[in-house]
Amino acid sequence: MAQNYNFPTALRGDTFNRIEFTVADADDNPIDLTGVNIYMFLKLKVSQGVKEAQFTVGNGFTIIDAPNGRFDFDEKIIKENASEYKYDIQFFFPDGSTKTYLEGSWKIAQDVTD
Repeated sequence: MAQNYNFPTALRGDTFNRIEFTVADADDNPIDLTGVNIYMFLKLKVSQGVKEAQFTVGNGFTIIDAPNGRFDFDEKIIKENASEYKYDIQFFFPDGSTKTYLEGSWKIAQDVTD
């Protein structure tokens, strides 16, 4: 079961600060992220096929300590449209397995000067 995490509300056009995550198993042991690809998709509805945004390692994520399961959602300028999005973060392991460890929502508010 994926852990629920709701991103802090972001203002469109502003810089969103990085967030560090650690993924662990049910016994709280870190998941080794060596060779893992990470994907996050933003959607307006979970059942909707349209991806509003996509983030991957090198384009939104950085693995900062693979053996200890630590990775960052990188600092970025928020360019996505104002809305409340649903997301999940999937991990694609070298052995071919896929796991979803995080899911939740992310509200992006409209700025006045845009």
